[in-house]
Amino acid sequence: MSNSPWLILLLCFALSNFAYGQDPYDPGARDTLWIGENGKAFGAADRSFPVPVEIFNDQALGTIFLTLRVQQLSTFAKMDSVSFTDRLAGDSVLEARAFEFEGIDGISPDSFFVFVQTFQFYCLPPGSGCILNLWFTADSTGVLAIDTCHFGPTFYNGLLFGHCNPDWYWIPVFVSDTVEIRECGDVNQDNEIRLSDVVYLINYVFKSGPEPIPIALMGDVNEDNLIDIIDIVFLINYLFQDGPAPCCF
Repeated sequence: MSNSPWLILLLCFALSNFAYGQDPYDPGARDTLWIGENGKAFGAADRSFPVPVEIFNDQALGTIFLTLRVQQLSTFAKMDSVSFTDRLAGDSVLEARAFEFEGIDGISPDSFFVFVQTFQFYCLPPGSGCILNLWFTADSTGVLAIDTCHFGPTFYNGLLFGHCNPDWYWIPVFVSDTVEIRECGDVNQDNEIRLSDVVYLINYVFKSGPEPIPIALMGDVNEDNLIDIIDIVFLINYLFQDGPAPCCF
């Protein structure tokens, strides 16, 4: 019972300064943050790939606090870096930083914190789209699980959006699906690299056929950031001439 006054004060503070998924001054659509493109992301094994982080905000933002953790079941994948997109690279951004707190060691998950602060009179305008990319390298195929977390004793240690008025913060809706890491070169996604993948890639490169599934990155088997005849030859050499495996550099 002796702790009840502190609990009441904490509750009053939370109710007076926060709203979940909603700017307290804005009755419109709920602000949302997605891991992946609309909550879905893919990567290719044995090479670096981006996982986009998207937000929707229908009010101008002055601050974004983003603390994420890669779950322990994903220790086969290592977070390499964070890169910011054009939406956060304009003159309005005062500071955008990312910190990695823990490295992958096979036991502990990666935790990292992204902080974005804009100028008070030039806040991040309302809109929807990618604000940054989380870059990973995975050792094999599997599932990459990313979630929000808290780090340290400070007030700003979770997922928060801040109004241009710094007195108001709220927790946006968080949408995350698992990031699927698939085998590079399996461009038709039948779970095996074989001649049908070569035919699929030929149709894509020369006949305007569908792009590799689920993302075009799967077809860049020689990792030169292009999908062309060289990738087709690379796959043929791998299948029939004991050439190097796709994306193994």
